[in-house]
Amino acid sequence: MGTTLQYCAQGYGLIKKMIELQYHCEIFNTPITYTITQQYPNSVYYIYHNTTAIGSIKKLNDTWEQVGGREMGETLTLNIGSFIDNSILNGRI
Repeated sequence: MGTTLQYCAQGYGLIKKMIELQYHCEIFNTPITYTITQQYPNSVYYIYHNTTAIGSIKKLNDTWEQVGGREMGETLTLNIGSFIDNSILNGRI
């Protein structure tokens, strides 16, 4: 499991923190790695497989929900959301 924090320029010399996480799982006994990014604090998290955007998720009323993209399914959405929560609690982001 990898975590990358990147600092990017945002207009007129202001700095923002971009979050990038790697989520590893197995689907039908096949290892899959999803890349999770967040461009701005409190914004949605975008989910990618390889370079393909799969969807976006956000925590709404203490529950992770898919808010855009292809249907990811509730289980995957909740698992990725839980992974993000654990990454925050463990100080990885």
